[in-house]
Amino acid sequence: NGCVTVTSQDPDEPTVQLVLAGSGAQPGPVNRVLIWVPKAIYPKSKGDLPVRFYAGMANVEISSVQCGRGGARPEKLKTGDYNRDGYRDTLARFETRDLGILCGDRTLSCSGTLAGGAQFQGTSNRFKTTGGACKEDEDDEKRRRRHQDRNH
Repeated sequence: NGCVTVTSQDPDEPTVQLVLAGSGAQPGPVNRVLIWVPKAIYPKSKGDLPVRFYAGMANVEISSVQCGRGGARPEKLKTGDYNRDGYRDTLARFETRDLGILCGDRTLSCSGTLAGGAQFQGTSNRFKTTGGACKEDEDDEKRRRRHQDRNH
């Protein structure tokens, strides 16, 4: 097992220490990993959403990856050093609608398995939902609150 500390140049990203199982590891405890998603997500988008798995996450088993409340599976995976820390990371692309993100959501969780059997899980809470449908939902919520305030 190894320990990796991930420090991002982006002040919005946390510094995270990860414990990663070495090659040939048996399934065991779930390793926490840092994931990245765009700062604004349009839940009703027909496009895909990139999700990055950081810190030596280059050996992800594509068939094991799931994200969101819908358990979405990635359409494709690509590796590279996306945060320029010297470690190979994984970029997964998901159909945005398959993730089950709703207006007002602030977290997205993903899980999967690395080659060799080590499990991983990560959660991002660094985004906001936006778009026409979300704006309508926000306006409806504001109207509901005003109505409740007037009636109390």
